[in-house]
Amino acid sequence: LRGQVKRVDDHGAEDAGSAGSGTMNASLLDNEAEAGFVNGPGPSDSAAAVTTTELGRESEGEAARTRSVSYVADPDALDTPASEGGCADVAKFGKSFWLLTFCCVVVYGDVIPFNNVASSLLMERNYFKPQYHDSCALENPKQCQSNANKPNSHCETGDIWIPPLPYNISEDDIVCTDDKWKKGCTKDYCDGEVAAESSAAFIMSIPYFMSACLSPILGGTVDKVGGRAIVCMLSASILVLVHFILGYMTEINPAIPMVGQGLAYSMFASALWPSVPYTVNKDSVGLAYGVITAVQNAGLAGLPLVVSAVYSDSD
Repeated sequence: LRGQVKRVDDHGAEDAGSAGSGTMNASLLDNEAEAGFVNGPGPSDSAAAVTTTELGRESEGEAARTRSVSYVADPDALDTPASEGGCADVAKFGKSFWLLTFCCVVVYGDVIPFNNVASSLLMERNYFKPQYHDSCALENPKQCQSNANKPNSHCETGDIWIPPLPYNISEDDIVCTDDKWKKGCTKDYCDGEVAAESSAAFIMSIPYFMSACLSPILGGTVDKVGGRAIVCMLSASILVLVHFILGYMTEINPAIPMVGQGLAYSMFASALWPSVPYTVNKDSVGLAYGVITAVQNAGLAGLPLVVSAVYSDSD
């Protein structure tokens, strides 16, 4: 009987202890609730909030990127099947990519082959001009030019004009880098040619200097503002104006069109090359750059032959 009474007393004590613990836990929960710990956001809620903010920022960045390439992006590029690797993926390239490739060949074909012949062109245009009249000659064509033997009245005079030579010396035979031509009857001729080459070389450095300075600035501007297609169109239009001035407005200083070429070259490079990844599947970007570069160089190989044929026929 005493054992049973003791067990009853022990169970009563345990129940009382449990009740007391429950009351204490309830009190602690109430205090935490008042302090904002229970009902406030937990660690997982904070992480979710941060993730939501980051997603919002990424969405804004994606929207800005979409606006930036909206003029050139091929709407079919994102829907094309994933790249399987190899040159077979070229058949999947859309119209926007091939339009960029065509523009690349045309614009670079206007700039690089021209630069290869521009020095001699500028010399003939501005700095070492051939005589207009076929009857231009020395008063005594059998002797060298001197104070007593000057060019006749049919000759244009000045530092920018090719001086007449004795009848037994042809311009095609003169090599001014050879010391034997730098004196005697061809001294004036070689002095004029060397000065003209120096002037033409300075003018031809303008586009490259401008491109080195402007390309990073224009590239950053295009990234922020967008409108790559508009920039490409403007650059091509500027090049048309540049070549028109060089060909038909010879009284204008050649430095002015060369500034225009430098600006157009920088604009086009800054807008064209970053546009390529937006016209093809992301797995074919390297192949796309390879194709556009190959086509570009094929055009650059053929255009000088065209220039040479035109120049020969114009003589």
